[in-house]
Amino acid sequence: WTSTVHWQGTDATIDFNSNVSLAAEQKMTGVYTLVGNRNLLNLSSAAGLIVDTGSKLVLKDMTITGFSGSKIRCLDDSASVEFVNVSCILDDDFTFTRGSLQFTGFVDFSGTHSLIYQSGLTSTISLNSRLRVASDATLVAGRKNSAHDREPLYFEGKSSELAFDAGNLIVTSSGMRLTRGILDLQGSFFVDI
Repeated sequence: WTSTVHWQGTDATIDFNSNVSLAAEQKMTGVYTLVGNRNLLNLSSAAGLIVDTGSKLVLKDMTITGFSGSKIRCLDDSASVEFVNVSCILDDDFTFTRGSLQFTGFVDFSGTHSLIYQSGLTSTISLNSRLRVASDATLVAGRKNSAHDREPLYFEGKSSELAFDAGNLIVTSSGMRLTRGILDLQGSFFVDI
């Protein structure tokens, strides 16, 4: 897609039958599921997926390239993004400042850049799910402003897993607690608290 589109709907699903490259911003109002069918979603330098107030975007079964800046973002804290069996290749640092994220199934972030979580809301690793930070990628997270704020990451249960496979973790000065789930460390691992 080369032009900006404002999608409005309820419980809509868009299936990819091949690789898709976005060259402009796409704004989603309502609940949308983009099903990649194991195809590639490329976000060019001008592309973005914007989740409107009170809306939800589900990205499912795909590999995302061009992942950087704030190309996937929520307009406010009432919006959310869910990754379901998605591999994200960080082409530069990616910063998430509003709304919440949910990680379901197996979700990977790889590359030599950072996933910087700055939202004041808590994001969730679902039951029987794994969020993996690999190949020198870095997760930067911590409570938004102080030790009394919400935790940035919540494990839904004992089968929720945060894995680092040659990945890194930077905890901001506000700190964070990881409880209930599994923390899996493989390969070289760097942590800065």
